[in-house]
Amino acid sequence: MQLVANVTQSPLTRQERLSLFLRRNGKSIAKIAIEMNISRSGLSKLLIADIASPERVNQLLEMGFPKDLLPEPGAINLCREPLIQSESF
Repeated sequence: MQLVANVTQSPLTRQERLSLFLRRNGKSIAKIAIEMNISRSGLSKLLIADIASPERVNQLLEMGFPKDLLPEPGAINLCREPLIQSESF
């Protein structure tokens, strides 16, 4: 019997490859978050983002993550748009 490696014939997304990398290397979001001193939800958001803090990306690279599984390092605008003030009555 021959196994079919890729049933759908579509490439895996970056998040799917990242999940596979974590499982194959016995890593968990919780353990990595503790090592990075951030919350699990913060790490999850960082990993699925398209752009992340260069410092955080470098931390992950130093931990052995392949570059192609990580978001692009870049400046992040943490400021929210100012709320539009409505006229007072």
